[in-house]
Amino acid sequence: MDYDNAPARAEKPAKHAWLDAREAAEFCGLTVATMAQYRSLRKKDLEYGPAFERVEGAIFYAQAECEAWLQRRRAGK
Repeated sequence: MDYDNAPARAEKPAKHAWLDAREAAEFCGLTVATMAQYRSLRKKDLEYGPAFERVEGAIFYAQAECEAWLQRRRAGK
């Protein structure tokens, strides 16, 4: 993931490259609760859901990471 373009504060950047947790859930066709469960499993080094960034307590997902995760999921990987 490109950390140079990560949000510098909890406020989402103007560009649509970053999605907040609700937007990412909608984009991935999942509920916000499912995304939260996937984040919890990722903390245990399990590959559930797209990678995310935590900035000052707020959760952000790179749209490109969500797209890549969906493609891997469709491919069964």
